[in-house]
Amino acid sequence: MNSENRILQPTDIAWLKANFDVLKLIPKEQAIQDQVLVWEKKWVQGQQLSLLTTNNVADKVDQIISSLQKKNYIVDVYYTDDVGFKIALGRYDQMLDYEKQLELRKDYRLEVVGEKAVEEIKKTLEHRGEFSEVDLITELVRLSFQSGASDMHLQGEQQAVMLRLRRNGILETVASLTHQEFAVYLMKIKYMSWVKMNVSEVPQDGRFDFQVRTDKNPRKIDARVSFMPGLRGESVVIRFLDSGKSIMTFSDIGFAPYHIPVLTRNIEKNTGLILVTGPTGSGKTTTLYSMLAYLNNPDVKIVTLEDPVEYEIPGIQQSQIHEDQWYNFADGVRAVLRHDPDIILVWEIRDLDTANAAINAALTGHLVFSTLHTNNALDTISRLLNLGVKPYLLAPALNMIIGQRLMRKLADDKIPVKNFKFEDSELDEELEYVHKHYPDYIDGKPTIFEPNMKGEWFSGRVAVSEIFEPTEEDRKMILEGKLGLDMIDGLREKWYVTMLDDALIKVYKGMTTMDEVRRVV
Repeated sequence: MNSENRILQPTDIAWLKANFDVLKLIPKEQAIQDQVLVWEKKWVQGQQLSLLTTNNVADKVDQIISSLQKKNYIVDVYYTDDVGFKIALGRYDQMLDYEKQLELRKDYRLEVVGEKAVEEIKKTLEHRGEFSEVDLITELVRLSFQSGASDMHLQGEQQAVMLRLRRNGILETVASLTHQEFAVYLMKIKYMSWVKMNVSEVPQDGRFDFQVRTDKNPRKIDARVSFMPGLRGESVVIRFLDSGKSIMTFSDIGFAPYHIPVLTRNIEKNTGLILVTGPTGSGKTTTLYSMLAYLNNPDVKIVTLEDPVEYEIPGIQQSQIHEDQWYNFADGVRAVLRHDPDIILVWEIRDLDTANAAINAALTGHLVFSTLHTNNALDTISRLLNLGVKPYLLAPALNMIIGQRLMRKLADDKIPVKNFKFEDSELDEELEYVHKHYPDYIDGKPTIFEPNMKGEWFSGRVAVSEIFEPTEEDRKMILEGKLGLDMIDGLREKWYVTMLDDALIKVYKGMTTMDEVRRVV
């Protein structure tokens, strides 16, 4: 037997802490019967266990030691008397209390949301030793989602790897990990995401799903994971896709009364091209799904080509694009046309082939929706012409272009500042224009607000948008190759509400702040 004979007095045992993970190796009933229990585990020479026994049942102790040695454990044996062993048995009750606390803490983590979830992320990392690597990553991911984040970022910097969350469109640093810790967690994330674990020099994309609990009911959330090499090692971005999220109405998104009639008028047409534009994270997906939900009924066949499929909508035929397997958007449009659709969603126009396929479908009796990454609605015309789209195809096909961004929305229980003179010299001219041209949509002067009683300024986000609905005169300008921005002055004279106008009107209505207008628009 590979052991050291040591005697522990009851007073010694009273001060020692047991390792609950290895205490479980011998159940309490067996420990009482055989007068032996596993006390601690060391990593001095491999997996080294410490046993405590009265040696009253020596043959049983020898059997247990032999069994543990067959599992490649190195065993040290400590001896005590009946009093000392009784004190040691009390650790089983401590273990049960500890496990109950862990379960309560786990239940709390499953329910916590918002700022409390952010705080729980920090606490979870402080107690990271209580979790396996996979369990820790799963907890961090779930808590990040519960905080209201759209993305979780793990980014290597010189001193550490920073954990950041994008909430309400703002990226905030929550915690940090050492590079050594992150190297271990990175392998676990790669394993969970089904990507190549031995590849670090090129970008990779993967996915996994995890469970959250809403109203005591489990719900699956998809996570799309992007790995990218960098100067300080690989960085990871995990984007959350909540397929269970309800589809928002146009008003809920933030479309104003002057935009909704234009919006509905154009999506109710039988043919034509409708484009939703804006940078990444501007709410294009939400707007597209809302329009499809508005049109979705048994009399209409809607087919979507998506990358990725973010929300599953009953009654709509949705197809996942796989460019790495030679299934791209342009080929998808051609295949969809053979399925006799009424409405087609082409998730994104990335090249001339896709643009031409979408436009040709719009010109041959289909209503087509798609997106582009442009700064505003009118820039979209320039972008399509620069891609190589022929003006004589674009002009008749185009129904409407929506340009949008997302701004943080002031909390509903915000507090107005009394007797505050509103001034903003940087945007005075634009404020005056809005005040003069949109009297029906504003009430008096802009108001300044303080945070609510909880110290919170913002709650959620709201879209600011502009909608370009080309007239016959506008189509002639497109045929002449005029760039989109050439139209802006004439359009504003015709009550075209620009994105900045829409944002300033929302300031007048107390929905957001001037700082948000400057940041976003």
